Amino acid sequence: MSDTATTTVAEKELSPFERLPPETIIQIFSGLPNLKSILHLCLASRRFHAILLENEGAIARGFAITLLEYDNPWAVKLAFMACESRVIDHVSEDSVSDFIDTYVHREAWPLKLYRLRALHLMPKINRVSSYS
Repeated sequence: MSDTATTTVAEKELSPFERLPPETIIQIFSGLPNLKSILHLCLASRRFHAILLENEGAIARGFAITLLEYDNPWAVKLAFMACESRVIDHVSEDSVSDFIDTYVHREAWPLKLYRLRALHLMPKINRVSSYS
């Protein structure tokens, strides 16, 4: 059997949802209502899990924009910094210095700084900011 025939058979075994382009799946992940839904969708297939791992930063940033209902890049970065600051050792000067070097002293933010682990605190930040 040729590679083309094998690919065709493999594609036929996928559901139409699983055949969506990665960009569309990233948008779906980013638009989900909560982190639990992101994790559940990631478990739906190996492909979805791989897309989540490969695009964690884009998905986390997109989810934060959806959750915060605010597409200001600086506000989104500040929200991630607030979340990430909660997991550092505030007593350790090295830990605080590393945090500042990683999140504060940089012009451009690579996608790797937008992490899913920070998202569980985003709803709390969003509630607090809405009172201001």
